[in-house]
Amino acid sequence: MIKEIVSDYKKADQDTEVVTYQNQETTIRDCVGCWSCWLKTPGKCAFGDAEPMYRDYIQSGEVILLFHTENGFIDGKGKTFLDRLIQHSLPYIKLRNGECGHLKRYDTYPVMNFFERLKPVNQEAIHMAFIIQSGFPETSQSYYLRPYLEILTKRLGVSFDGIIIKGGMEGLRIQPEKANAKIFEQIQTIGKTYALTGVMDQNLKKEYEKEEYLAKMNRFFFSLFSLTGLTNIYWDYNLKKNKAFKNRYARPYQ
Repeated sequence: MIKEIVSDYKKADQDTEVVTYQNQETTIRDCVGCWSCWLKTPGKCAFGDAEPMYRDYIQSGEVILLFHTENGFIDGKGKTFLDRLIQHSLPYIKLRNGECGHLKRYDTYPVMNFFERLKPVNQEAIHMAFIIQSGFPETSQSYYLRPYLEILTKRLGVSFDGIIIKGGMEGLRIQPEKANAKIFEQIQTIGKTYALTGVMDQNLKKEYEKEEYLAKMNRFFFSLFSLTGLTNIYWDYNLKKNKAFKNRYARPYQ
């Protein structure tokens, strides 16, 4: 398939430079969530094991990603590649259309096309349910995954048992254990109930998901704090501690 894609691009424009990487042949390491690409070496992963690939990625006009899949899910290396794209964003958050989002590190980004090679199972006795977690406080940011995952189960020919979406999960790593106790208890209860009954309890789901969109008052205060720089205190503190503050807007792959 790669040869066909390269050929198609060359036919469209002979001067087009096409660079290819075979993911299975790379030694790219899994993201460990160390945040070095935000706090120590802004814009660059601490591992430094895939710099040519990410440099070509950010400098390309278009990117096509072909992932090996099994039952509709990308393989580990594909997931790792996507996880480590976080280095191309800034840690700072801004409200856009009432929702939280990270600021861009670069002015432009390539267009990505995803090819999925799905292998249907066609066994309704197999049940699939999903838990989606994100760092932003509101759950609305992940709503686009709901119809996709439901369609995915239909394509695979398995039974769809529902989706739980939870925002604000990145904060768990810096919150005290007591503050996280309720969240862990909730998810354990949901899991046990689902395992025993085979049904996702909608009342437990609603209580766990909580904030659908940021309330108007929360958006107001967030915007106000953004003007004063208070929303950046945590990131700026760690950048200064690591002597990387002056390079916080670095664009190493540009």
